[in-house]
Amino acid sequence: MKGTRNKSTVQPVGRISFREEFVAPILDGRKTSTIRGRKPAHRVGDVVTLHVGPRPPFATARIAAIDTVGWDELPPDQRERLHATYGDREHLWRVAFAVAEPSTQP
Repeated sequence: MKGTRNKSTVQPVGRISFREEFVAPILDGRKTSTIRGRKPAHRVGDVVTLHVGPRPPFATARIAAIDTVGWDELPPDQRERLHATYGDREHLWRVAFAVAEPSTQP
């Protein structure tokens, strides 16, 4: 099911999970993209909810861009951390997003 417009409201079409340490940087605009090990199911323009684990969403965001990124394009510290997570994949996917609305849920 893709996002649909209901008057002025756009319904989220998916979710992206993050570690707790990224919530504040996402909400204050310092973190605006994420690197993933496989091609995302989302498309540019989709609205998604942002989560930490199984908890309720901490925000909704609109996908701004999706592109592949090579290991050599990453800073060494990020490359090391992501290699531990994703192993020897040929390339990674960068998903850029813009927070549309922080959640009002606790």
